[in-house]
Amino acid sequence: PQFLGILVLSELMFNGFFNSLTPEECAACLSCFIFEEKAKTAPAVSVELRRLHLQILEEARRVCKTAKECRLELNEEEYLGSFKSELMGLVYRWSEGAAFSEIW
Repeated sequence: PQFLGILVLSELMFNGFFNSLTPEECAACLSCFIFEEKAKTAPAVSVELRRLHLQILEEARRVCKTAKECRLELNEEEYLGSFKSELMGLVYRWSEGAAFSEIW
């Protein structure tokens, strides 16, 4: 459910997840919340962006656990799969000022 994504984002904000990130890292992380399609190819994701994606997934797991405790029907695997990292590298580089033609 879409509202759970808002809860995950709110939890990340209130827990200070974004406080130490650069604007480029913030933009890359936010791409995980909006990208819904499967990408056949995507720019490589750095170790740091991969670490941030894993932190987002961990927070999503906590929200999912709470949702289940509240008896909300939720397919955890499908829900966690909705936080895609495919655009993180592209959005990061675009935020740095690179043109899409350079990135893709």
